[in-house]
Amino acid sequence: MNRRSFLKSAGLGAAALAAGPLAVAGRASAARAPARAPEAAAGAAAGKQPNVLLIIADDQTWRDNGCYGNPDVKTPNIDRLATEGMRFTHCFTATAMCAPTRQQLYTGMFPVRNGAYPNHSKVYPGTKSVVHHLKALGYRVGLSGKTHFGPPDSFPFEKVAANKVPEFLARDPKQPFMLVVCSHSPHLPWSEGDAAAYDPAKLTLAGNFIDTPEARK
Repeated sequence: MNRRSFLKSAGLGAAALAAGPLAVAGRASAARAPARAPEAAAGAAAGKQPNVLLIIADDQTWRDNGCYGNPDVKTPNIDRLATEGMRFTHCFTATAMCAPTRQQLYTGMFPVRNGAYPNHSKVYPGTKSVVHHLKALGYRVGLSGKTHFGPPDSFPFEKVAANKVPEFLARDPKQPFMLVVCSHSPHLPWSEGDAAAYDPAKLTLAGNFIDTPEARK
């Protein structure tokens, strides 16, 4: 399966979460790129089961991607995915910490309802997640990367190693899938990469930043 055919098969992207009761607590929606809207709408109207690819970065704000209007950062691959697929535009978390956010997203429940409101916490025993609901609809539901949730019975994802993702996607083209890809980056400690790619003097600082060399670094 090549990238183009995968994007076509996953045309509704994260909409299955955003449009239904499994969406993260709060007002969650996803925006279709104009070129994809007619095809996506037609698929939904026909009752097709869309494939879902959900990408989660760690400690990265929505502003830090080109597809969300950042004038400096270079994220061409993510930007292209956003253009050809879908992206969240109104997705909020009630608790801005790692484990509560993930478990809120996967269960569709506020942290005070599912039990995972401090960081490094777990949901109440017996809590069901998107994995249970989509498996009941015939989906394969996999996760590649960071977990930080519990207990396991509430999140029975199929664990997918990074080098096994292509195999997961191509395993059964007739069975719909959801794949959650969770990066550990850009969480501290940062990997600074090629410093020459960004000139600190030319970076656009947010309005709440004090313009100092340390801030630009």
